[in-house]
Amino acid sequence: MMNVHSENKLHAALLIALLMVFVQGQGLARQRIVGYYAAYKSTIPYDSVEYSNLTDIIVSSVYLDTDGSLQYKDPRIPFPQLVDSAHKAGVKVLISIGGGNATVNACFPIVTADSATRRIIIHSIVTFLDTNDYDGVDIDWETPANAQQGDDLASLVREMRAKFNQVDPSWLITMAIPGWHIGAAFDYTDMDSYVDWYNVMCYDYMASWCYYAGHDSPLYESPNDPNGAGSDSATIHYLILRGIPRSKLVLGVPFYGDVFRARGLYKPGTFVGSTSYSENMNYIASGWHYNWDSVSEVPYLISPDSTRFISFEDTNSIKLKTEFAIREGLGGIMIWELSKDMYDGHQPLLEEIANTMRRLRQLEGKK
Repeated sequence: MMNVHSENKLHAALLIALLMVFVQGQGLARQRIVGYYAAYKSTIPYDSVEYSNLTDIIVSSVYLDTDGSLQYKDPRIPFPQLVDSAHKAGVKVLISIGGGNATVNACFPIVTADSATRRIIIHSIVTFLDTNDYDGVDIDWETPANAQQGDDLASLVREMRAKFNQVDPSWLITMAIPGWHIGAAFDYTDMDSYVDWYNVMCYDYMASWCYYAGHDSPLYESPNDPNGAGSDSATIHYLILRGIPRSKLVLGVPFYGDVFRARGLYKPGTFVGSTSYSENMNYIASGWHYNWDSVSEVPYLISPDSTRFISFEDTNSIKLKTEFAIREGLGGIMIWELSKDMYDGHQPLLEEIANTMRRLRQLEGKK
């Protein structure tokens, strides 16, 4: 019988072999690193963003009013200095419309159901992009509740693409989509011709609705999970079965951690809130116990008194997720959000994503 150490070595060897097959056959030119710049929560100064490690930035967010016009939650938008710095670095900037707020999302089914208000939405977006030198729009409707709403969203995207082709064909249309079956009403087949890529929100598998502490973003699902919450890999494979091309799926990773009042992984608990990467590093320095789940391929922390649990990402789990995205032929990695991994003056998680992609490009170049 093979021991654990030998199994791990075999797993690593197989992974490298699979990655080499992919990079030789497909290349990495289309791999994106997409970072959300979540202005309304917290953000980092425009001159602290590591533009060289990004291909695209999505500013979050503006919202739809019931008449189809755009409303600004953060008056700093459109961040002209951010846009200028990004463009000088060859990074594209998009504006996100929507988000997870229930009140905000209540407007989507109202304004997309009517062709007249859809025209107003599209006019508002075109004006924003043209006026502020943005490169596209990200639609974040979480989520259509039924097939009719899904059809209305598809109509909006189709009509928006037609208008973009008239005004500026280079403008991008992307979409934030949920994991697993939550997005059943999205009509991906109808939208595929018009959406450049989908930002798959592969996080929040565990949060306030769970009665057991667990991983916010497990790469692989564990049979020990009493919540049956799912995983990144299951979400991606489900969306592929829904007919989305792999190259249009951009794997979302969280740069934050989730805190539960619980005595350990999959123990009964209560969701408390979120932490940043820097906070988690400080917890480790102060004596919290670091653990690695070899099934789900993500870390977690336990407080010294064993009463609190934190699910988070570190450079190792981020590397594995980046390799997974490349191995599966996905369109790249998406980050929620760019301020959350700032630590000691740099961004370790973002750097790990970029360095992993660069390493594989170098391997490709030697062949």
